[in-house]
Formats: sequence, structure tokens, C-alpha cells
Amino acid sequence: MQTWFNTKYYCSALTLVTAVTVLDLASSGLRDSYEKGLNARIAEEARPVSISSSEDPNLARPTLETDFIKESCNHFNQPLLEMIDEDKDSMEHYIRDWKFFKNCKIRTGIYEEVRKLSTSRLEEQIFLQKNPYQPTALRFHPYYPWLAVADKSGCSFWDFDTNMRFAYISNQRDARITAADFVNAHDNTLIMLGSDDGSVKIWKENRIINGSFGNESLDKPLLSETTGTSLVTAWQCLPELVPSTRGSGMVLHWDQLRELLIASGDVKIIRLWDANVELKLGDIPTGLDGCVTQISSDRSSGQMILAGFSNGSVGLYDRRKKPQQSQVISWKEHSRWILDSAFLSTSAAGTHIISGSISGEVRIFDVRKSSSVYTLKATSGMTAMTIHPGTDLFACASVNQTVNIYNGRGLVVGCVKFHEGFMGSRISSVASMAFNPYKLQLASGSVDSTIAVFSTGKSIRK
Repeated sequence: MQTWFNTKYYCSALTLVTAVTVLDLASSGLRDSYEKGLNARIAEEARPVSISSSEDPNLARPTLETDFIKESCNHFNQPLLEMIDEDKDSMEHYIRDWKFFKNCKIRTGIYEEVRKLSTSRLEEQIFLQKNPYQPTALRFHPYYPWLAVADKSGCSFWDFDTNMRFAYISNQRDARITAADFVNAHDNTLIMLGSDDGSVKIWKENRIINGSFGNESLDKPLLSETTGTSLVTAWQCLPELVPSTRGSGMVLHWDQLRELLIASGDVKIIRLWDANVELKLGDIPTGLDGCVTQISSDRSSGQMILAGFSNGSVGLYDRRKKPQQSQVISWKEHSRWILDSAFLSTSAAGTHIISGSISGEVRIFDVRKSSSVYTLKATSGMTAMTIHPGTDLFACASVNQTVNIYNGRGLVVGCVKFHEGFMGSRISSVASMAFNPYKLQLASGSVDSTIAVFSTGKSIRK
């Protein structure tokens, strides 16, 4: 029996027990005599105990002393409905707090760069390298100068500030990688790769520590000396997908805010995955001919899904409705393969959509109307297109080895052209492009495996 309590706690318990006994004897004639005996016993048992050197040596002492009651009182006096955070004095907390303010500064910096476009142009080359194979997908890290370049054999990570490839992930299968994206880029960075066999893999590169801490620049990430990659998770997202050298393969869109993965490709459905619970939410039938070539969602609510198709159709879906009734509207004004489509970030309430096809036409649609409200003939033949997720800029690559960057009014704010002579080719035929989400930086991947990054106000590194 534990003896960490003293005599006065025992007296209190005895008082409670005897009080209950009084209620049981209330109806008998012994009540008065019992109460007299009870009062005398309580007075004798409840005498204060003096713990001193002069006390009776035969008195039992507690064999164990503890501060459990005191600590419990301090703990349960705190509000329990608030989320308990990590230790605010730990280094981990300081690093997370530092990264939070650093990321906020980067996100708001895009507006200042857009204002500079009135006096500068987005056409200065700051990075140029050869990739092992022709790039199939390009992705910027939102907060560090890293570029993920996916090809048929794997995914390379390039630091375009130092002109160095610091990591590589091998595909380890014959499937062709057709989609790539960063997951948890704001904290513990992972890379998501989608292949044309329907599989999705999420990798962790052990050299990426997601930023340094201290007096270093905000743009100087910290790389560990530990090399190698580790597979975090993998699953068969679209088992219906058949590997092919033609077609769109796997098409992915990652919604970081809602932890939602939207997947489609050479299939007739759009599949929704909840990454938080690792379960499939459901399938949305496309209801249109052709394979899905591009997919995106609105940034405000995440409920509207936009898909572009190989036959030139553009479909809008509401995932809150029943699957068979989810298609809101479709436009069939493009005649050929949709290269990119997205919600215009500058439109009010996300009511405007932009899309472009390989025929060279760029169209803007209003979701409240059945036809386009604006058409731009960017070029006679388009090989790649990308739309900036935070501004009204979009870039179009033509068959004559020229990349034009336009704003929402259709004005050219940058142009990258083919160069002849002793300088050699600045770019060759472009197969894929991508914008940095929070900076005015454009990456291009060419059919000759050349990758380049263009920005404002910088010159090429030698």
C-alpha cells in the first residue's frame, strides 16, 4: 500500500465514511448516542501532527515522498482546449518559426517583381545545363533555388544558383515519368513522381534539410553530407492506365492546402485522393472524348476542377456534386491538344479560365458564358505552354525556337529567341516549361536535353 499521504488525509477520508453511516442510522434511536461518540472520535483523530525531532519515535513515517499532486495541479490548471505546441525553447521550434517568416517574405515578394516588369523584361538567362535525358516535367521549389527535372529514367535536382546537380532519384522501372511536384515544400520537402503505368511515388532526398538557420541569406538552403534517397510511400493511383510512348501518361495536380491529389491521364475519369487519410475519395467521369492532358483546381475553394483534353476540349467540374452530374460546362473551341489550362489568379471570384493548344491559340473563358471572351493568336504552332499560378503571365513556346511571355492584356513582357553564330543556340525546340510560383522565373526543357532558367535583371552564369 502506498504511504505517500500523511495522517490528515486519512482523517478526512474517515470523516466522509462516518458521515454516510450517520444517514443510515437516522431512523433508529441510537442516533443521538452515535453522534456523541462520533464527535469525540473526530476530535481525537484530527489532532494536528507535528513532524519534528521531539515527536514520538514510534510514529510511522512515510516511506515515499512525491510532488505528483503539485505537478498535477499545475498541469490541469492550464487550458486543455488549446493545442499543445512543441517546446518553444527548442531549436526545432526556432527553425520552424524562422522558416514561417522567411516563406511569408518570399510569397509577398512576387508583387514587387511584377511591378518591375514596367522597366525590365523576363528574358535574362541565369542558368543553362544539360540534363541526362529530355525533360518531361519541370517544377520549381517555391522557396529555394532548386529545379526538379523529371525524365524517362528519374528525377534530377538542380541548384540554379550554383549551377550544380545535387541530387538524383532513379525511377527503377521501365515506366515513363510524366508528372512531378513538390509536397510539403514549406516544411519537410518531399517529391511526388507520377508514371504512365499508373503508379505514384513519394520520395525523400536525404541531402535536403529544407533550409539553414542563422545569419545566412534566406535563399541559401542547407544541404546535408548524407546522400541517397528513401521511398516514403507508393501506390497504384490509376491501375487502368496503360504505359505508352504516346499520349499524356499520368497527369497530376497537388493541392497542398487541402492535402488533395487529383489524378488523370489516358483514362476517362478524374480520380481524387485524400493524402491525409490515404484513401480514394471518388472518381469523376470526364464525359468527353480524348485523354486528359492538363488538370488544375481553383485556389480559393478547391472545389472546381479544370481539365484540358487531347481533342481540344476544356471541361469544368464541381466535385461537390454527384459524379455523374459534376460536369458544369465544357468548351470545344480549340481544335487540337490542350497544352495548359488554369484559373486566372487575377480574375474576380475565379470566374475566368485561360487555355492554350498546339495550334497556337490562347483563349480566355468566362465560366458564366458558353464561348470564349478573348482570343490571342500567339504563334502558328505551339510546342509548350505554362501559366503563372500567382500572376496573369503565361509563356508560349513556338516551333521556330522562340519563347514569348505575355501578360493578361496580351502584351509581350519577355522574349527568348534562337541565336546563331559563335554563341551557339540559346535554346532549341522547347518541350516543357514551368513558372516559379512566387518569383518571376521561367524554366524551359528542350528536346536536346538542355534546361534553362530565365529571370529579370540577371545575366547568364559562366
